[in-house]
Amino acid sequence: MKQLTPRKFERRRCLGHASVRPVPGETSFRAEVLNLGQGGLGLFSSRFLEVGRQIEVTLQVGGKTVTADVATRDGRIAAAKVLPDGNIMGIAFARPLTVAELKMLEENIS
Repeated sequence: MKQLTPRKFERRRCLGHASVRPVPGETSFRAEVLNLGQGGLGLFSSRFLEVGRQIEVTLQVGGKTVTADVATRDGRIAAAKVLPDGNIMGIAFARPLTVAELKMLEENIS
């Protein structure tokens, strides 16, 4: 997988759903969350975006404790790999999650 820069934060397996919107102003598409950490997340999707592309990702959460500003993050594609049945993309957040925000998301992602 081509990767822009090494990760600064550990990621843990975390299965869930997300909406990804390429910036500026393109249509959102659905992706599956594979892992999550303070600095970003891994996604699986039928759509491919190139490394360096700016995006906005919104995690689908079921709990009421997670606010929109925690569930939605700006970021960029830091790594991308094309597979026969879809694409894996590594997202680097523009602003890392705090430990408390990460915990809330891990507990409420759906």
